[in-house]
Amino acid sequence: MTKRRAVADTDRFSESFLGRIRALVRSHDLLLQGNLRGTDLACVISEEVNEGAVRSGNAIISGPNIHLDARTAGKLALVLHELASNARRYGALSAPDGMLRIDWSVAEDTAELALRWSESCGQSVSAPADTGYGISLIRSVVASMEGNTSFDFGPDGLHCTITLPRPKDEWSDST
Repeated sequence: MTKRRAVADTDRFSESFLGRIRALVRSHDLLLQGNLRGTDLACVISEEVNEGAVRSGNAIISGPNIHLDARTAGKLALVLHELASNARRYGALSAPDGMLRIDWSVAEDTAELALRWSESCGQSVSAPADTGYGISLIRSVVASMEGNTSFDFGPDGLHCTITLPRPKDEWSDST
């Protein structure tokens, strides 16, 4: 049975809920552009982080071209939306000198995808006393893909690593 939480601020709840819906809409727009055959990981990340942060140099995105199937793209969009929302509200993207770095790689031996989210120069963060809905959502969505998530709340910002096993049809190069 899941733990029910009282909603103290209904406006904030509505904003968060609508943000999650918008994240799913953006991922579906990307999928429609690819005739529902999937999309590129970098496109999903750019959509959720916000092109403005990337253009201004506050966010750096790097990794090999990875084509995601529709299901994985939708789920990762939701996870990335949660991370980006928190970065804009509390972390690296809330400070003028804040920096967000997102990179990913695929292990040669296992084809496991490792996605690293690193914030710096933002506000100092510490592990929450009570796991909020966002972190629970991230962990749940990643677990539904048989992946793992680790969070490191440090004085320089949040660092999150997401690892996902190779899907049945393997990660494919989108070039």
